[in-house]
Amino acid sequence: STLDVLRQNGSRFTFPIHHLHMEDLARDKQVSYAVDMDTPKPYGAIRASGHFGPLNVQTLGETRLSGKFTYDHIRLNDVGRLSGTMQASGTFAGPLSAIHATADAQAHDFAVGQGMPTSIACRIDCTVSGLTGDVQYHAMEARAGDTTVHASGATAGAAGKATTLDIVVDQGRAEDILHPFLRRPAPIKGPVRLHAH
Repeated sequence: STLDVLRQNGSRFTFPIHHLHMEDLARDKQVSYAVDMDTPKPYGAIRASGHFGPLNVQTLGETRLSGKFTYDHIRLNDVGRLSGTMQASGTFAGPLSAIHATADAQAHDFAVGQGMPTSIACRIDCTVSGLTGDVQYHAMEARAGDTTVHASGATAGAAGKATTLDIVVDQGRAEDILHPFLRRPAPIKGPVRLHAH
């Protein structure tokens, strides 16, 4: 089947669902599930399994869920000026209003604009509201070469989402930071520290 999410401008996001398996689908029971589906933007293939419920109709945000997932063939060129293909896997658990999630991701050909393909490895620890879509980023790391970028912040908003991040590089290399942005080898090399907001 497909899940269509209608947008205010009249367009829609369509999520093809290739397989959905559910057990113990009954009132006052915890449901077990397994799903194989695609995402539209960025395109990717998700496989997830876990538990949901029992459904708390009076206070939906207190309904608990948990599970694990893999997210493969993520086309980064569907997002702004990024390019490359990413894979991710992780776990999640908690009430629907505050789902704690951790994940690891890798891309061997990440680039920005016409930059050179760069191998990166990422890790995230966050809390997601299944009611509003707001995300609190407790800790994010992205590693390229000998450089690790640390970040924390949030994505939130009712009328439209805005993201705020604090970014830190303690002992990095200038060439590692510049590589995915440039068409040619970085014109500078050497140690770098940076703080950004």
